[in-house]
Amino acid sequence: MSKDQIEEIKSKLDIVSVVREYVPSLKKNGRNHFGLCPFHNERTPSFSVNEELGIFKCFGCGEGGDVISFIEKVEGLDFIKALEIAAKKAGVELRIERSGFSEKRNKERERLIEANHLAAEYYHYLLGKHEYGKEARKYAKSRGLRVKELKQFMIGFAPSGYENLKNFLKKKGYTEAELLSWGLLAEKSGHTYDKFRNRLMFPITNHIGEFVGFSGRILDKNSKAPKYLNSPETLVYKKSQIVFGLYQAKEAIRKQNAAILVEGNIDILSSHMVDVQNIVAPLGTALTQEQLKLIKRYSDNIIFAFDTDSAGEKALLRSHELAESLEMHAKVVDLNGYQDVDELIQKGGDWKKILSKAEPVVDHMMNRLKRRIDMTSAEGKDEYVDSIIALIATTESSVRQAHYLERLSVAVGVDVSELKTILNKYIQKSKKVDINETSIVETKEKVIKRSNSRADLLVAALLSHRERIRLFDLSLWSEILSEEQTKILEMAREKTVKELFVDLNQAEQERLKDIMLLPVDVIEDEGLFMQSIKLIADSVFKDFLRAEIRRIKFANLNEQEKGEILNKLVIRLQSLQ
Repeated sequence: MSKDQIEEIKSKLDIVSVVREYVPSLKKNGRNHFGLCPFHNERTPSFSVNEELGIFKCFGCGEGGDVISFIEKVEGLDFIKALEIAAKKAGVELRIERSGFSEKRNKERERLIEANHLAAEYYHYLLGKHEYGKEARKYAKSRGLRVKELKQFMIGFAPSGYENLKNFLKKKGYTEAELLSWGLLAEKSGHTYDKFRNRLMFPITNHIGEFVGFSGRILDKNSKAPKYLNSPETLVYKKSQIVFGLYQAKEAIRKQNAAILVEGNIDILSSHMVDVQNIVAPLGTALTQEQLKLIKRYSDNIIFAFDTDSAGEKALLRSHELAESLEMHAKVVDLNGYQDVDELIQKGGDWKKILSKAEPVVDHMMNRLKRRIDMTSAEGKDEYVDSIIALIATTESSVRQAHYLERLSVAVGVDVSELKTILNKYIQKSKKVDINETSIVETKEKVIKRSNSRADLLVAALLSHRERIRLFDLSLWSEILSEEQTKILEMAREKTVKELFVDLNQAEQERLKDIMLLPVDVIEDEGLFMQSIKLIADSVFKDFLRAEIRRIKFANLNEQEKGEILNKLVIRLQSLQ
């Protein structure tokens, strides 16, 4: 694609409207819009969007860019895929030129997704309308599944024959070699056959709705085949990076500001039946950090609703630790003796009421273990303390750690100071320090501090009232404004921000972006505006003079000269107090 085409797409997109789809908290403040950052956890909005330049930046984590890079980052896509989505939103037909290898790989990806889509439609048709699907329809009905959810998730049926899907897709132009490599066929003794047979089929989509694979549940209770059979990993299906049901749930997750995580795909369908739609599941794998990061794009809050067996408990503890590492707020629900969410709903349990009683994971496990462990014996208390300390150690908040140590102290009759010693030993034993990551964070903080300086705020305030720049003699601020800042203001006397942006070099453009995204108020009253500018300028001068005083104190000057300079600087500083 050409640069002109990319610019056309950006010019036709309203970055505020696009960002608001993912950041509902976005509100106008002065010339810019501010909201809670979708890329990191925060309570005070530091995420800024400038409509005039079509850019965004978070002053908390440092993420920034234009409308295409926003889509790329928030959806976790490569640039080309983000550009395709942006073009579609803008109503622009995209013309992409790729290298030979890239073009070949992209065509294979498109064919694979299309083949999966055709297979999903084929299976869905058989379940809904064909004679082959009669028994599967009876099974779906016996599980209480409604037609609405079967259609929404395009649930289907793979019949018992060995060449049903194979023949269907070959007629559509796909080769056996392709279908075999994509996991739709299997092979034995040189012969290919349908991989999925006599199974209720759950198409797996990624978070943007592309069909990437399948999960099939066996219908014959007496079969020795695995209960669930999933697609193998392919060019488009990496099981550790896919969350089942997320495409259907993401809007509800944003709206409810929470994602419910279950273990089974039928749990999800049953939950949708009672209008709880913010629900997802990992498939064929324990929950991974990549999956949680994907969920975190839509909400920092997660509610675990795992099966009540020992495997479910282990999954809960492992998942809680992952959630804490990503600074997500994790809760868990008690399924009240039901094996899973599906059973709870099918047997008349009040799923919404149970969700309303979700509690933090540590609270839940403290109560759960207390019912199972003999708390009257020393051994029982020892086991209880070990289990709860391990949980508290994964908790990032020191306030919550102190809270749970107090509760643990009351439960086992051991002094808080002793429990704190045990906790510190446990943490030290498992602590790992990533020096490179620390260095990156420090670098980001320095960049953010630079871009959010008071001098930049002065320039931002003036640019937001461009017609009033002529009222000021910029030479009076030569000490506190850089050449770059002065140049921007001089040009802004005659040009709009968009016009001057084009005339700047790349480094100056980046600086202008940072400045334009700063929070400044629009002040209509000229007198009040002049007063506001004076306050900001005086504040910048104070910072400058204090820095100069510190520099002169350690400068290699004779004492008389040093004293004279310091005296003048102090007098100037006092005049601004």
